[in-house]
Amino acid sequence: MAEFVLDKPCTLSRPLILRSHLLSNSRFREPLTEQLTAAGMCCTVRRDLPLLFPWLLTWLTPAVMVLGGRLPSMYTREWEIIVTPEYRLSDSAVSVVS
Repeated sequence: MAEFVLDKPCTLSRPLILRSHLLSNSRFREPLTEQLTAAGMCCTVRRDLPLLFPWLLTWLTPAVMVLGGRLPSMYTREWEIIVTPEYRLSDSAVSVVS
């Protein structure tokens, strides 16, 4: 997924936004942000966002369950990662915003 994101053009004024309920699981989110940060991107993480398409989970849930995954609290909230091409002035390239 990081390769896909790095291939897409983005600027500070036009960031790339990845939003999903799967990003609420650190097993999916942390490797992605680590790879993007290592490639010189800045990742800002926003959490506890309302679901945009709750009906989509109706179809996705059986697929995830068949693959052995779990969807604990992912039914109700989404996370998003805002990707920009350069680091911000802060010390950390990854920040979490409530």
